[in-house]
Amino acid sequence: MEKNKYKTILKTEGWTLATEYKINENVKYISSEISEHDLEEEFVRKLRRQGIRYDPSLTTEEKLIKNLRKQIQKLNKYIFSDTDWDKFLSEYLSKDEENFKEKTWKIQENSTYSFRKENGELVQIKLIEKDEDKLSENELEVVRQFISGDNRFDVTILVNGLPLVHIELKKPTVDIKKAFNQIDEYRNKAFFNGSKLFQYVQIYVISNGNETKYYSTTTRQSSIKENNPKYAEQDKVKKDDLLYKKTSHSFDFTNYWADSKNNNILNLFDFTETFFEKNSLLKLITKYSVFTVDQKLLVMRPYQIQATEEILHKIEYAKNNALKPKDSGGYIWHTTGSGKTLTSFKTAILASKKSFIDKVIFVVDRKDLDFQTLTEYNKFQEGAVSGTIDTRSLTKRLEARDPQEKVIITTIQKLNNFVKNNKTHAVYSKNVVFIFDEAHRSQFGEMHKNITKSFKNYYLFGFTGTPIFAQNSDSNIIADEVDTKYMTSETTESVFGKPLHIYTIGNAIDDKNVLPFKVSYTETAKPVYEGNEKASHVIYEDNCEENSRSWKITEYILKNFADMTGRKDKNSYLINMVTNIEEVIRISEKNRKQALLNKKPITIKEKTEQISVSGFNSIFAVSSIEDARCYYNLFKIQQQGLDESEKIKVAMIYSYSPNEDIEDENNSNVDGLSDSNRRALDDAIWDYNIMFGTDYSTKPEHFELYYKDLSARVKNRQVDLLIVVNMFLTGFDAPTLNTLWIDKNVKMHGLIQAFSRTNRIFDVTKEFGNIVAFRNIEKDVENAIKTFGNMDSIENAKNLVLLKSFDEYYYGYEDFKGYKFLVSELKRQYKPDEPITLEHKERLEDFINLFNTIMKTNNKLRAYPDEFRNKKLLSEEEFNNYKRIYLDAYHQFKDSIRRDPNNWELRDQIDIAWEISLIKEVAYRIEDINMLLGKSINENFDKKKILDFINSAISSSPYLRTKKELLNDFIKWLNVDKLIEKIKDRDPEEYIGEELTGYVKKERLDSIKGLIQKYKGHLKEEETMEFMRDAFDRGEIEFIGEDRFKLMEIDDIFNHDEKLWTEIKIDLEDHFEKYSIN
Repeated sequence: MEKNKYKTILKTEGWTLATEYKINENVKYISSEISEHDLEEEFVRKLRRQGIRYDPSLTTEEKLIKNLRKQIQKLNKYIFSDTDWDKFLSEYLSKDEENFKEKTWKIQENSTYSFRKENGELVQIKLIEKDEDKLSENELEVVRQFISGDNRFDVTILVNGLPLVHIELKKPTVDIKKAFNQIDEYRNKAFFNGSKLFQYVQIYVISNGNETKYYSTTTRQSSIKENNPKYAEQDKVKKDDLLYKKTSHSFDFTNYWADSKNNNILNLFDFTETFFEKNSLLKLITKYSVFTVDQKLLVMRPYQIQATEEILHKIEYAKNNALKPKDSGGYIWHTTGSGKTLTSFKTAILASKKSFIDKVIFVVDRKDLDFQTLTEYNKFQEGAVSGTIDTRSLTKRLEARDPQEKVIITTIQKLNNFVKNNKTHAVYSKNVVFIFDEAHRSQFGEMHKNITKSFKNYYLFGFTGTPIFAQNSDSNIIADEVDTKYMTSETTESVFGKPLHIYTIGNAIDDKNVLPFKVSYTETAKPVYEGNEKASHVIYEDNCEENSRSWKITEYILKNFADMTGRKDKNSYLINMVTNIEEVIRISEKNRKQALLNKKPITIKEKTEQISVSGFNSIFAVSSIEDARCYYNLFKIQQQGLDESEKIKVAMIYSYSPNEDIEDENNSNVDGLSDSNRRALDDAIWDYNIMFGTDYSTKPEHFELYYKDLSARVKNRQVDLLIVVNMFLTGFDAPTLNTLWIDKNVKMHGLIQAFSRTNRIFDVTKEFGNIVAFRNIEKDVENAIKTFGNMDSIENAKNLVLLKSFDEYYYGYEDFKGYKFLVSELKRQYKPDEPITLEHKERLEDFINLFNTIMKTNNKLRAYPDEFRNKKLLSEEEFNNYKRIYLDAYHQFKDSIRRDPNNWELRDQIDIAWEISLIKEVAYRIEDINMLLGKSINENFDKKKILDFINSAISSSPYLRTKKELLNDFIKWLNVDKLIEKIKDRDPEEYIGEELTGYVKKERLDSIKGLIQKYKGHLKEEETMEFMRDAFDRGEIEFIGEDRFKLMEIDDIFNHDEKLWTEIKIDLEDHFEKYSIN
């Protein structure tokens, strides 16, 4: 199994990542024949070669605690008395009321504890040594097959006796999602056992040998919380403070480990040689993790670590070799959406800790961004940086000697004013690190030169997702269209120096850190070229009247909006919608000034309402203010007469820019607008005020607030379509946004920036960013993705950055059979009425894998509504039947595990990655049944067909199949044939919904009384009724911690009748699933 001779791993001292990783493609994979046990054996052997000690006896809590005492004593060179150790354990290390977050805080923020001994003396006890020069004082051990209740954990790394890294392994034939999901069970149950020391775990690693990923404890914790509001109570966090949505904290947010050149290290044994190298692992935990103010642990990705270290090493190298300031910098090219804010924060903080650095100045190019960056930095570490409200406050910060004011955030305008107003100043001779955000923008030009001429000992660094090269500088891409005084021929390299680290959009898509793009070029978009592009530009213009080009584009958007944004999907997610946005925005503007002055902010509480939404929203980018006005009016005209529920909410924003063709994005100046353009914008804002109950206008003090309010509502998915010219096309991050409609010439960095608004990862149902182009920008797209994908050919760039064509997904391509073939195989091999049980292991696995692939392909094809509409090969009824087979098998597996949690043989035999979220995306819900029942009273519909279809829909829905008996009984009780007499003039759906609520309420009460009677003498009546009421109120049932002791009679608790408790839990869970209809 030893493969070192086949690979190259170069490691350079002082760097966290391997410098280079190469592997022979022929021996890349670990054999699929290897068992999980043998994989674990070899993994532990590799860990021991890294110098991590293995004690096979550490498998119980008693031995773990004994070893913990030994290691804490060794680290602190201090011996506890038995009494003091018991006190330290109960008072600090293992407090009953503490949870994952408190324990993470101890490791990250407060790892030294002032412990008062029995004799009253204070002694400082640290849990981990964080000093980089003393990291070797930490003791690393590996624990294998640790027993916790009914569970056995695969492998855990102890640091000074505390479990800080947990590894879950699967054999190579199993999807690592199964390892990810299995950790849910540990987090739910096993980590709450005994002393709860496993709640100290900071990082999880999951692997099947051939694919390996890592992620932080709060990624996993929040994944559980998304669907378990009860955790709000356990973590002592108010329910309103949690955002329960199926988004960021899921498998999609796990990370690959890599070398310094972004080559992913997937093989478990190679991963072990680099990730689990003692110094690298300890630095990842102690130096490259950030525990935020809102209690999320952010563990940096490899490219973020490398970029940070490149800058820090460049500063040291420049100082040690007395380099001139112009040679003492460089830039970081990390694509949009890759987490540059976290990287720049860590870089600024670590640079400021160097003794010879006097100031670190983070420079942004817009006044709203200094507050935004300050807010983000303060989320990472409160009070770590200082803001500046004006040039005078900047001067004060630059002159301050307080170490707390060593890192300053300001705008380039304030910095330029400071230089202009101070021809000489003491700070000019100081060692100053400049970090410029978005280094592709307005730093180019006179302001930048003024600053670098004045400061004598500077280190200059830039961060950008889209660098300016010679071929995409303003002078080269639009020289024939704009006034040259607004242009620059400077490149990012000519200003900052050579790139220090590169992580392109291609890298990010390959790592699944951002999504690829699906670009559609519509028929309305094809102009006739007349010699050159400038002439073709004229052809796009029209008179904005009925049947004009803009009229047809508006029609197209309204017709395809639901398909493109996924609004037709039935997979919804819950968000806590902020209901007092305007109040929060107005107070935040006051707080901006307070924060920039380093004054205490005004307290404002967000009021929230939990709502369910489905699908995404969009931006419509147009070429001019006149076009924006035209389209805004056309949307109003074409939506006249529609019911309010059918209308899409359209908003508009633009500002004055001397040249709209240059991406002067997010400039919030409206003073230069013509009277007619300002009136049109005021009218649109008036509509917005009516829509949301706000009070904004284009007055300077109001427009900034409107911009922020609009930004918040787009992020909350309250605005369906936002019309813009240049604003919101860079720097705006809204994961709920998935579509960009574009009637605008965009090129190079402007194109990538605009497209990137759509490709933030969200959940499994958002697989790509949708781009719908109404202009022929295909060549521009190809050039941009080749340039910013850093690719050697357009073809390679397209294969990675863009989704494939409809025909490729439908008919197949190399290594993929295609939808048509997959569905034909499904129909050939499996009959829609044929059940597949757990006893037919291989047949079941083949079916699940095939149907998963079909559902994922179906999801992609639905992004091509025109082509797919008449080419679907599964009728709705057939699709429902196959979903029913899928769900029947899933619930059979789930029920078997519920009834026998220790059935590891079954778990290992059925190695399936169930994709229930894909089923949910096209599943029926209660409101659909109400609608279908409402249709059944219409004489134009066949009642029997509708009722048969309802039965099929219920069986194929993960939401409804557990309620099948209840819903069928309700339909009989409702008596559809006589429904029309009962309803009279009422809305059928509303009437049926009210009847169903009343019916379920009565049946639910009878059912729980029956359960209490069934377990008479074992279940406490009042406590059980209250427990179930709370579960229905929260929308989730979960048994955690002390629930058993609350619900069961005292004799049963002491008898430890696990079988009885398991039966009770299953019955209560089934009761909840059956009667939960909201």
